[in-house]
Amino acid sequence: MIFEGFIRLMSISQMLSIASTQFFLACLIFYSVYLLYKKQYAWSDFPYWYYLVPLILLTMLSVFFGVDPKKSLKELFNWWLFLYLAGMFLLARKKDILPTIAFYTIVGADITALYGLYQIIFTSIPRAEGFFTHALTYGNTLSMVFCMILAMLVTRSCRHRKEQVFYAVSGILVMAALFVSMAKGPMLATLVTIFIMLIIFKGWKGVIASSIIIALFLGSIVAIPAVRTRYVELVDHSWKNEETSTGVRIRLWKVSLEIIRDHPLFGIGERNFRKTAKQYIGHSLHVMSHAHNAFLHFALSHGLIAFSVLIALFVKLLYDTLPGALRREPIAFTAASILIVFILDGMTEHTIGDSEVAMLFYFLMGSFCGTLYRKGLNGPLKNQTNKG
Repeated sequence: MIFEGFIRLMSISQMLSIASTQFFLACLIFYSVYLLYKKQYAWSDFPYWYYLVPLILLTMLSVFFGVDPKKSLKELFNWWLFLYLAGMFLLARKKDILPTIAFYTIVGADITALYGLYQIIFTSIPRAEGFFTHALTYGNTLSMVFCMILAMLVTRSCRHRKEQVFYAVSGILVMAALFVSMAKGPMLATLVTIFIMLIIFKGWKGVIASSIIIALFLGSIVAIPAVRTRYVELVDHSWKNEETSTGVRIRLWKVSLEIIRDHPLFGIGERNFRKTAKQYIGHSLHVMSHAHNAFLHFALSHGLIAFSVLIALFVKLLYDTLPGALRREPIAFTAASILIVFILDGMTEHTIGDSEVAMLFYFLMGSFCGTLYRKGLNGPLKNQTNKG
């Protein structure tokens, strides 16, 4: 009973409070270490150690070999977010907790979605943020949850009719909140993910369904002036202007490549991007806190060796989920949907370094992948659970 309550609260917290999410991560770490000590878990139960251990060591090294170690020192233990992947994988590999995790994560998403809609309707805030620190963070988390909901509906993974209705209503609510966040990167990433996954699952019928969704999406953009304004710059050439949200991203991506070229081994370290980028550009931009591309920012912060290990981890996650998605396995299909939208979100946002987004991603991927291994559904062939 206590364990069930812990899982429920941890799932809800992902969408409501970064402090409580970190608290539950700490509890999860201690619990996992205890079970390892009691030999209820084995290190070999977790196939991603080969990626996480060097990744952790390399990110720590970048702190000391960056351009300003004193400043980067504050991020020395930022790697602990990766442990959500390990802890949830081990739990889900041993216990049937995925239905509870999915349900209560969506409950948390409904609450923050309702609050976001309240912010837009009843306050003067220009973009909904929910309980998160920024509208973009809000949008990135909602995009993952929406893709999870849609995948579960498409694969008919709901346990009963009432749950199916609840997920359908939640999907509408979460998508509405995503729109009022006005985060165009997450919205586009969600749209592309829906298109890819519906084609995988439905074939040519998926093309028709995707076309309908795209039409509704474009219609919503046209119908909502504030959202329409966010997309106009993509077609009116203002993306060439560094003062626009698209233009500043393009400028930051270019300078990020220059920084990687000059600091390929261990990067510049965390918290040093603004100062370093300003030196390359020669002046300040209105947004310079990060590279606005999760993968570029990781490479320039920690170096190409760490970046290569990170890419290997994502390739392993794709290897474990995408073949099952192609076989139309519901759990693998949903996991692949979350993974793909997270990767696409990272193309324009700082998802890997944004703890609120990263914790949700590792929490969900650990839960889904652990379940895949427990059921023998991981990888290109069935019953390969011990080949991780």
